[in-house]
Amino acid sequence: MKTRESYLTRAVNDFRKRFAQHGYELGEVHVSVGFPSKRATTKTHTCIGECWHGEGQTGGKAHIFISPKLDATGPQGALATLWHECAHAALPAGTGHGAPFKRFMKATGLEGKATATTAGAGLVAYFQRLDEKFKGYPHDVINVGAGGRKKQTTRLIKCECQSCEYIIRTTRTPLMHYGPPICPGCNEVMTEA
Repeated sequence: MKTRESYLTRAVNDFRKRFAQHGYELGEVHVSVGFPSKRATTKTHTCIGECWHGEGQTGGKAHIFISPKLDATGPQGALATLWHECAHAALPAGTGHGAPFKRFMKATGLEGKATATTAGAGLVAYFQRLDEKFKGYPHDVINVGAGGRKKQTTRLIKCECQSCEYIIRTTRTPLMHYGPPICPGCNEVMTEA
């Protein structure tokens, strides 16, 4: 059975040959489809991929996460994002988006800002050929704004006085830091409801 991860792993195996042609060694990586650890669904500064470098990881493998919001082959699709994240895996740990990464971009066909690359025409054509060879990306793009889901901004905790039934709501942080509030009506310690 073909999965998203098996499709992307096959792509990494094909990338390895192309990386070698440009003088970069791409080691073993583990690829998953899932939301990156930060800014996965915000409207601005959305993170669509993430690489946890193999250095320091158990087994020495880099771990790459590709957002489920992506289709396969567009200039910022799953394969273009995977290419970008594989660059991080191939470069020394801590390189980030500095000069070595920019040299990789120039050599391999990535364009734009180093922190938000797009695939150039040559890479897009290569990704389309890969997608045809692999018989399509077995994935339905997730629309995170669908379903009318409202973002919760604050969760307030209800606290009440057992003596006079005075009620207030507060956030978890002050409760954890300072303890329960004192009732202004009867000077009793309030309890979390």
